[in-house]
Amino acid sequence: MNKNTPVWQRLLGLLLIAIVVTIGSQIILKGDARAQTNWVHLSTADGDLPLPSGSTQQVLTLVLDVDGNGLNDFVIGSRRNPGPSLVWYRRDAAGWTRLVIDSNSLPLEAGGAFHDIDGDGDQDLVAGANAQSNEIWWWENPHPNHGAEWTRRYIKNSGADKHHDMMFGDFDDDPAVEFVYWNQGAGTLNIVDIPADPRATEPWDNTAAIFKSATTGRMTAQNPQLYLPAVV
Repeated sequence: MNKNTPVWQRLLGLLLIAIVVTIGSQIILKGDARAQTNWVHLSTADGDLPLPSGSTQQVLTLVLDVDGNGLNDFVIGSRRNPGPSLVWYRRDAAGWTRLVIDSNSLPLEAGGAFHDIDGDGDQDLVAGANAQSNEIWWWENPHPNHGAEWTRRYIKNSGADKHHDMMFGDFDDDPAVEFVYWNQGAGTLNIVDIPADPRATEPWDNTAAIFKSATTGRMTAQNPQLYLPAVV
C-alpha cells in the first residue's frame, strides 16, 4: 500500500487478506477430508448385512432417522412372495440390525416417502402398490417399541392402479402439509391433505387431481415418456 494510505484503510486491507486466507484454508482442509474419506462396501452377498426378505425383487429404499437417535437408518421394500414386504436397518454402534416393519407380502411399487403423519414426533412411512393394486398405505412408527411390527393403514384403496412417485410438502402455502402422488393407471398427479386424525381415517378424503396426462402414464413401447410437471 502507498505510505500515504490512511491507517484505517491499511487495517481493512489486512483484515480482508486474513479473511480470504482463512476461508481458503478451510476449503482446502474440507477438500482433503473428503478425499480421505474411506468408503466401505457392505453387502448381503458377503454376509455384511442380513437379507431383507426371501423375495428377489427389492423396489424401494428410503434413508431416514427411524428411531430418532440422530443417526440415519434405511428402509428396504420388496415385492412378490415371500415377505416381509418392508424392513428397516437400524444403525447402532455394532453395525446394522434388521427389524421388520410389515411381515406380509405386498405388491409394492418403486418410490415411497416418509413424514410424521400422526404428529407424534417420529417418522412414518408411505408406499404405493404397483399395477397389481389400487392401494397406497402408510405405516405408523411404533417408536420407542422398535421390535414391534408397524400398523398399516390405507391412504387410497379405490380407483386406478400403479403409484410410482410420491412426496410430502406444503404446496398451497397453508399451515398443513399435503401428500402428492402419481397415479400412473389414471394418468393423474394427485394431492390430498393429511387428515386431522389419520389413525382413524381410511382412506384419506378429498383427493384432487392437479394434473391430467394425455396418456395413462405407463411406460410402453408406444408411450416411452413419462411426465413430471412442477407443482406450482
